[in-house]
Amino acid sequence: MKRFFRRTLTAVLSAAVIIGSAAVVLPQTADSGILASAASVLKLSSSAMSLGKGESVKLTANQSVKWRTSSSKILTVDQKGNVTAIGTGTAWITVKNSSSAESSCRITVKNAPSSVGLSKTILTLGIGETYTLSSIIPDGSACAKRTFRTSNSSTVKMTKTNWTGSFKAIKTGVAWVTVQTYNGKEKSCRITVKKAPDSVSISKKSMTLVSGKSATLSASVASDAGCATRTFRSSNSNVIKMTKTNWTGSFRAVGAGTAWVTVRTYNGKEASCKIVVPAVPATNVKVNKTSAAMLQGKTLTLKAAVSPLNTTDKISWTSSNNGVATVSNGVVRAVAPGKAKIIAKSGSGKLDYCMVTVRKNTGFTNLEDRMNNKNDGKDNAGDPYIKGGTLDENEFAAYLTAALDNDNVLPSDYNGGSLVQIKYAKNEDKIQFMYADLTKDLVGTKTIAFEVDFNNTYTIKPMYTIIGTGDENIPVIAMTSQISAKNYKKGMTLPFTLYQMDYYNISNAMKAENEKSANQELGVAMKAWDQLLAKKYGIHLKDIGFDKYS
Repeated sequence: MKRFFRRTLTAVLSAAVIIGSAAVVLPQTADSGILASAASVLKLSSSAMSLGKGESVKLTANQSVKWRTSSSKILTVDQKGNVTAIGTGTAWITVKNSSSAESSCRITVKNAPSSVGLSKTILTLGIGETYTLSSIIPDGSACAKRTFRTSNSSTVKMTKTNWTGSFKAIKTGVAWVTVQTYNGKEKSCRITVKKAPDSVSISKKSMTLVSGKSATLSASVASDAGCATRTFRSSNSNVIKMTKTNWTGSFRAVGAGTAWVTVRTYNGKEASCKIVVPAVPATNVKVNKTSAAMLQGKTLTLKAAVSPLNTTDKISWTSSNNGVATVSNGVVRAVAPGKAKIIAKSGSGKLDYCMVTVRKNTGFTNLEDRMNNKNDGKDNAGDPYIKGGTLDENEFAAYLTAALDNDNVLPSDYNGGSLVQIKYAKNEDKIQFMYADLTKDLVGTKTIAFEVDFNNTYTIKPMYTIIGTGDENIPVIAMTSQISAKNYKKGMTLPFTLYQMDYYNISNAMKAENEKSANQELGVAMKAWDQLLAKKYGIHLKDIGFDKYS
């Protein structure tokens, strides 16, 4: 860390780039002069599309406009909105109305397709059946216009011809449905139309399936009948869950009991298979917490792991004392001070529990009231520990110093620090905390600040800043992180996102060093904060949301 603070930084930088995992979104100001109703907003018929080289398309606008292209080497456009792709790349077609309002369509031009494919090339349908084919072109090419046609409309009648091809089987016979691209590439599907099926058969009439296992059923119709659409369903998804329902029926056993898997043709013919799933009793149940402390009125979610994984047993939740804590599907609600066992029990009788201790909730409207022991929602004048929302700094500094002296995780070159402020934002019910390390042998300042929001699931938002007053090549660094206070554990390492000023580079090793330092100092600050709260207000971090801290 010493190399960060050599000489005074000579420039104040106004831009920052991100080196971590999140993106910085810069605020944008709105033009207050543009006020329009939804009906008068200028719009184009499309905002984005892809075209093949040589392809043409017509765009329309909802107002009288003038047309222009951002690159005449990629796109041309006339004043009627006719666009032609003449070169690969990306360009914008923009329109402007008489009020100088604009709207644009982003068009990416790729190579013309060298071929076209179909989702099916052979089909057998029954009279009255409908079907849809989709087309495929090679990667790196584009084609907005794909037209379908039939060779015999008395046998197969088209109902949709653009982009996808939908059609209906009219009478027995053979027809070809063909797709064509704008540059003349074609592919056809041979369609044979037979009579509608009088019945359907399923590959098995009954089976036994162990919980957790999967199986597949198929269906067939008479040889003189046609049916491309065969849909499978389960009578009880709690026993048999379908994973594939079209043409063949694939499914998984998920619970004990009996269910029927049924296949249905396009004209309503059905056949079923009876499936029995035997019970698999649980051999062990384990709740994810053995004990928990809760404030009155708060909730906690418990989970139960059950063995074996394919057990068919269901878990039921109960409380040994509903007057202290209730539970529903693992969600515990603290009712009144006391203790209660929250029990998870399998259908075969295996169980585990979490012992919940409920502490009294004062009912204060915010943290300031709790600290002052007054339920008036106000900043109490004369209180020696909260002055204008700021706790006494000197006394806290003593606790911080004690924490530093007793903490063995600090780097060997650590030189001590002091509190800047702990501030309670009474109007937002947030605590803002800042700790500063004023190094003795280096010219510079490190600060670590974090905010706890009690109205947003106790979210903690730490920020660590190094302000170097030295070498020009030393960056000003900011590191931010966010985690729920309810999930914060003592000594936990937080994942920080690292920012630096615009023209500096920072190595991964330097980033890791700064993350380590930030976590070390955050841990020290948390320890001191817990000591101060305990001495002055009789509460610990766990009482204000840091359930796992101490």
